[in-house]
Amino acid sequence: MERIALALSFVMGAIIGSGIFISTKGALQNSGSIGLCLFIWALCGILSIILGLVYAELGVMLPKSGGDYTIIKTGIGRVPAFLVSWTESIVSPGGSTVQALVFADYVCAPIFGKCGAPNSIRKSIAAAELLILAITNTISVRLVSSMQGLFTVLKVMVLVIIIVGGFVSLFEGKTENFNDAFQGSTNDVTSISLAIYSCMWAYGGYTNLNEIAEELIQPKKNIPRAIVLSMTFITMIYMCTNVSYFTILSKSEFLSVSAVAYSWGEKILGTAAIIIPIGHQNRIRRSIVGTNVAFFASITNSIHHLGKDQDIVFDHVVTNIGNAYNQHHGTFVAPVGGTYVFSVTLQQDGETTWGHFVVNGAVVAKLYLKTGQGASQTIVVNLSTGDDVSVQNTEINRGFYGDLYSTFSGFLLNEDLSDTQIIG
Repeated sequence: MERIALALSFVMGAIIGSGIFISTKGALQNSGSIGLCLFIWALCGILSIILGLVYAELGVMLPKSGGDYTIIKTGIGRVPAFLVSWTESIVSPGGSTVQALVFADYVCAPIFGKCGAPNSIRKSIAAAELLILAITNTISVRLVSSMQGLFTVLKVMVLVIIIVGGFVSLFEGKTENFNDAFQGSTNDVTSISLAIYSCMWAYGGYTNLNEIAEELIQPKKNIPRAIVLSMTFITMIYMCTNVSYFTILSKSEFLSVSAVAYSWGEKILGTAAIIIPIGHQNRIRRSIVGTNVAFFASITNSIHHLGKDQDIVFDHVVTNIGNAYNQHHGTFVAPVGGTYVFSVTLQQDGETTWGHFVVNGAVVAKLYLKTGQGASQTIVVNLSTGDDVSVQNTEINRGFYGDLYSTFSGFLLNEDLSDTQIIG
């Protein structure tokens, strides 16, 4: 139950944001009528559920974290996957900038009213918000996770207030804005396409669940369930929010303002409309690098004449998720705090010797290798961010077999969300 709640919170937190507050104007402007606008919102909701189920199927087939990158890399290859990730690294900040500017518009709306805020103030507020979010994402994983949940609740609360306020007026008989609802509907394909694009942008985010696929218990059951439940709920919220908007604001009023939700709030909430900007807070992006850390390396060529207390370098890296293992120095550096499991197998090449598991320079476990024989050892340790783990030789002029017989591996068992250290 906890994991499905995590999945629902993750999807809803990723989707519900500035989209429902900014896309409504573009959808109405391009569709030409309230009726067609509502139809497109419903259509895009259904389409998003279908696309979400496609991603759910991919998530079940490939229950690995990484989102689009993992899917494309597995299906097509490394180069297309890299290009998608590279493109996303350019496009994604642009989307965050748009959201920040929308947030700035709503912050400025109570102060400047219909006059509009100067661009310098809008951009300064947006830049400050992005800077705060960047610092927050850097400082602490636990803080990010907490804020993700907090802002999801606050955003839904704001939308519930809008829905309740609008439907109260609707049940009181305020229905004049829905008379001839389809009057002015466009039949231009380009305009309808733009309206659909505006709505689909608001629904964007259902693909994010695949980024935490490995964290879900029973992904074959929980991924489709999370997609259907979250997208159905979001579609209902978006539809009800738009009905509330159109109940209070006429078509001309709707298109004449930049902060639609705040204009709605002024009519229904009065001075309490100041709470509306809460719903426009940029989503907090939870770092996922810490939740996926694993490596496996072996020795290619036999090692001879090692020095006393020298790190053994396992140079052949098969897996290095999180890039925490350095094959040039033979050292693992924890990217996040948590409980880690490490295993080593050494095949002795020469006289009897010992090997040590070393954490931050301190020996935590030993291996005894008789002449011509091997030994294995496994440890479970709690590490903080930046702690290092290595395997060391203990005697002068000792050696170990290569040819992949000697191996070193480890993975993150459980992340410690209270760890706030940063590798700088």
